[in-house]
Amino acid sequence: MNGTTGVAETAAELHHLRQRVRADRQTIGLPLSVFGALTLANAALVAAHAATSQTAVAKLALLLYWPCAGAIGLLVLGWHAGRVAQRAGVGGGRRSYRPVTIGYVASLPVLAVLFVPVFFVGGYWATLEWPAAILTAISVRQRNNTLYGAAVGTALAGLAQGLFAATPHGSSGAWAAIGVEVALGVALTLAGLMASRRGRAVR
Repeated sequence: MNGTTGVAETAAELHHLRQRVRADRQTIGLPLSVFGALTLANAALVAAHAATSQTAVAKLALLLYWPCAGAIGLLVLGWHAGRVAQRAGVGGGRRSYRPVTIGYVASLPVLAVLFVPVFFVGGYWATLEWPAAILTAISVRQRNNTLYGAAVGTALAGLAQGLFAATPHGSSGAWAAIGVEVALGVALTLAGLMASRRGRAVR
């Protein structure tokens, strides 16, 4: 009887461990996928803006994109993390996005002062430092080296984007800045999908 109970307890512990592994993989994959998709959406907006006349409304939309998109991305991640915690019973812990979301919303005025001037470089096109800051906050909160590496890569891509963007409107350098953002968005999205797939492969 004790042997049967021990086997059952071991199986339950193994199942719980697998759930934790899947949840940990999701904390890597989903942020990359979400912010990769948001980066691609921003690149599409910037490309449309570059190909048409630069109206005041379009410029305002570009300035407001990342502050709003960042908040939406964090809310999506928080909602998903809550579902995982309820379904798998693994708890929130470091996976919780609530502290990051609250800190993000509370610090929006400061972030605006720091980052909005950067957006004016090259006609509002140098924007990747914003998602880099958000991914950095998530990686520090979750103590996740993979996400931190993605944040550093995003920041470096933002520097390259800024160099390309600091060229006259409509030049090849300006379009190269958009290309950098597209490449980063695709890379983040694919990396997120691969991480999520590896997480689902854990049985």
